[in-house]
Amino acid sequence: MSLNYQMDLRETNSKLPFESRVDCCSNSDQHDLYRPRSSHSIDELRKYMNKEHISKQDKDVSLDKLPFEIRLKIANQLSQFDCLSLLRTNRAMYSSTIPRLYQHIIVDQNYSQFNKEYSFRHYISIDDFNEYEDFSCSYIKSPYNFKRFLHHYIRLHQSLEDDTVNYNNFGPNVTYPYIRKIQCIDLPDSLNVYDYELNDNLSLFFGKLSHLKELIWLNDNFRLEYLEMLPNYQSITTLVLNIKFSNYLTELHSPSKIEYDSYNSHDSEGTTRSLKFPNIINFQIRPFQNSNRLVKIINSLLISCKPDIISDHLKILKLSRFDKDISVLVPPFQNLVTSSEVSELNELDLGTIQSLFVRSELKYLNSLSILSFNNCLLTPDDSQTLINSVNLANLKTLELKNISEYQRIKTVVSNPDELINHLQTSFIVKIAPYLSTLQHLCIDYRESLTDSVPKFLKSISSDRLKSLDLTIRYNQSKLKSFDNDINEFYSAYSNAIISKNKCETLIKLSIETKEENAFCDLSIPIPSNFFYEELSNCLNLRSLRINPSDINSSEKVIKLIGSLPKLTMLDVIGSHAGGAPHLGLEMVHPTVYVEWFGVQHAALLYLQYNKHLKYIRINKCVFECQGESLQVTPRDGIDRWFNERVRVGFNIDG
Repeated sequence: MSLNYQMDLRETNSKLPFESRVDCCSNSDQHDLYRPRSSHSIDELRKYMNKEHISKQDKDVSLDKLPFEIRLKIANQLSQFDCLSLLRTNRAMYSSTIPRLYQHIIVDQNYSQFNKEYSFRHYISIDDFNEYEDFSCSYIKSPYNFKRFLHHYIRLHQSLEDDTVNYNNFGPNVTYPYIRKIQCIDLPDSLNVYDYELNDNLSLFFGKLSHLKELIWLNDNFRLEYLEMLPNYQSITTLVLNIKFSNYLTELHSPSKIEYDSYNSHDSEGTTRSLKFPNIINFQIRPFQNSNRLVKIINSLLISCKPDIISDHLKILKLSRFDKDISVLVPPFQNLVTSSEVSELNELDLGTIQSLFVRSELKYLNSLSILSFNNCLLTPDDSQTLINSVNLANLKTLELKNISEYQRIKTVVSNPDELINHLQTSFIVKIAPYLSTLQHLCIDYRESLTDSVPKFLKSISSDRLKSLDLTIRYNQSKLKSFDNDINEFYSAYSNAIISKNKCETLIKLSIETKEENAFCDLSIPIPSNFFYEELSNCLNLRSLRINPSDINSSEKVIKLIGSLPKLTMLDVIGSHAGGAPHLGLEMVHPTVYVEWFGVQHAALLYLQYNKHLKYIRINKCVFECQGESLQVTPRDGIDRWFNERVRVGFNIDG
């Protein structure tokens, strides 16, 4: 089998573009991954065997003599570092290890091989019967390796195009080195994607992704022209994209592309090549900015062919108005309710739901399990449109992040104080009875004059709620609905959190309180006389995120943490999270983990009252805990992993 294994002498110093333990070595020639190696048996596997009972025939068995399929499975159980060592042994191990290195790529400049929380073992669902298979990944973090990765993959598929037949000769299950999933989580800062050479390589790279199933690109440098380069639209099942600088599909209609498509198209009516992804089930886009652009995105990317089939198969839909989560409040809460016929918010877009489900070609979403809206404006009338467009009874996850509800009072009201008596039933209250199987909820909902979130939490028909990510928003206008008593306001929330059987079902809980000012919000601590006694009844909680009062003056927080026997993840936020500042005396290295040493006394205090805790985060400082010895170890670089376990909606895959 020809694998282009023999390389020019000038190539002997080159390496595969993956992070390895030998990247820091000065003599890269010693670690050349393309140099031919002689075939030999692996003595390390034999030294543990009883030599007295090994037959002469058994001694001749070596790893590279195993069937190709078995060697593929072995490589899939190894980290990328072990694979880089294994493929250097000989030609046979090279051919069976390369597919594992390329099948799942993660680009993250913050990745560290020393953070055990980021496992290389991933699992993908085979079918609807919860059967999974291993899908190990490879990490890329440096600008050099990212560029080398593009170069090597392009060259690999240019030189090995004729070797596909040779791979297939090994059997039907043999894997050719294709990328099936790529996650660009955080590109290295030094990369300039608009550099001509790099942009050209990216275009060539996307043209080689013939077996790509999942494309996740969170950086804002993605261009939609890369999608047009994909050779196989039918294989795509997941699109998670940040299209901030993609000019919203206009680049797909450039004259050169129109000329190319007209020449190659068999459809005389078509002037451009449509982006058709008939098998897509996971669609996440940010930012869409306004309803007109949202319609174009949905029709051109999601529903460009077979709208009935795609709508019926779609399982995940996440839409964000802006490219980042911002704390700016637009509009201010004073403008969320009006009795004027002419709205003062003409520049704001109130048609998100209508554009998504009425103006676009999207049909009834029968199989949708995850729905997310971020930084959108909704109206009470939008609720019926959503009910008629989505099978809410099938919804498992609902995310309403920084959503503002706008109400226009149809009755003429002369006295502004009487507006509260003419408010319609809230959007969320209307959809609550239909959420019969909801398991994960993120709710950050803005209203004026009233607060419908407590009623919404009580009205949810589901008895399976496992995760609740709640943001309590307070402004002065809301007190009118609570007898001008702020204690009534917080009491309504604390009772709603434990309503029905939530005390038994909740395993993940995040509570954050914010006070809305003119154009921004401020994080405020949870009052010491609320929540803590109620939350102590949630005995199945495994993760908790709270914004407490000063820990030096309140024992209720400590008592709450000590009363939760299954709690393993604790996230404490706010200005009072770490208690009084600590000078960090007796530090061996004054500049290393200085922020961690300033709050580690608070982490030790929490661990003292609950030795089951495995991880504690004080604002941005994560500690790994050893309960038996009452020790906490500062950890850096695992915030993304930590957020996935204490928040709702932070899982990149859905």
